[in-house]
Amino acid sequence: MTPSGGSFGSRMAPWAAVGGGAVVGAIARYEISELAARAKVKPWGIAGINVAGSFVLGSVVASAPLSPASKLLIGTGFCGAFTTFSTFSVDALTMIEAGKMRMALQYMAINNIGGIGAAAVGMWLFSGGKRLK
Repeated sequence: MTPSGGSFGSRMAPWAAVGGGAVVGAIARYEISELAARAKVKPWGIAGINVAGSFVLGSVVASAPLSPASKLLIGTGFCGAFTTFSTFSVDALTMIEAGKMRMALQYMAINNIGGIGAAAVGMWLFSGGKRLK
C-alpha cells in the first residue's frame, strides 16, 4: 500500500496514461516543428500546434463519454507535452462561459504579456545581457 491508501499498481495506472500521452505529444511537437522549419514556415508550425492542441483539449474537456484514463492520456499527457497553450485556451473559455469576462481578459493579458515578458527577461539574463538590447 502507498501512503495515499491505494496499491502501487493502482497509482501507476494514471502515471502510465499521462506518461504515454506525453511521449506521443512531445514527439509530435518535435516532428511538426522540424517539418515547419524545413518548409521555412517555422513560426506558423508552433501556431498550428497551439491551435490544434487547443482544439484537442477542448474536445477532451467537452467529451463526456471519455473515461478518466483517456482524459489523462489525451488531455494531461498528450496536450500537456504537445502544448500548454491548449490549457490556457480552455481556461479562458471556461471563464468567459461562466460570465467572468473581466477575469478572462486579465488571465489572457497576464499569460500573453507575462509569458512574453518572462521569456524576454530569461533570454536577456541567460545571454549575459547580449539578447534583446
